[in-house]
Amino acid sequence: MIELLDNKDPFESVVGWNLEKKKKLVADAIVLLSQMNKAEFRMARCSINESARVRLAGQGHPVPGDPLRECAKNCLFVTVGAYMMNTHPGDREPLYLFYDRGEKFFGRFKQNWLASRSRHGRRKDPDNWWDQFADIQDLDLPYHAPLQAADMIAWAHSRTLSDKERPFSHVKTWLEKVIPASTLDITRK
Repeated sequence: MIELLDNKDPFESVVGWNLEKKKKLVADAIVLLSQMNKAEFRMARCSINESARVRLAGQGHPVPGDPLRECAKNCLFVTVGAYMMNTHPGDREPLYLFYDRGEKFFGRFKQNWLASRSRHGRRKDPDNWWDQFADIQDLDLPYHAPLQAADMIAWAHSRTLSDKERPFSHVKTWLEKVIPASTLDITRK
């Protein structure tokens, strides 16, 4: 999404990418997302107002220590937690978790998974949260549509955080209308 708005390769204006063509691409992506099977696709988004978190911590209030970890944990809880609660252990399909290459939280999360899951060759524990994941990988965003959708969701949300009007700030509203969503916004100033 950043490359799209910043006229970066492959969205350079010299190869024909004008504003109308970019709007059409975003609209087409949202139409595609709207047509996906809603039982197999869910948006989970967490947002923490960092300046408010720091200010409240300075005043002695309890706040999340690591916003990246808190958001990752909450997004997983509303997706994987709901899946685990609504399916019998014998009926669960293995879960795969994908991060964009370079994502800050990936390394710590994968280390926790490797340390906490049942050891290779041992029977998996259906009550062990970590055993629900078959694999956790970091992938290159440009080559994986689900990561591109996640990027669009995060980008659309960040567009709405500005006090000034920004192009494409309406995309968040469109996405929330067409994608089943679980969101947590800690925004109190």
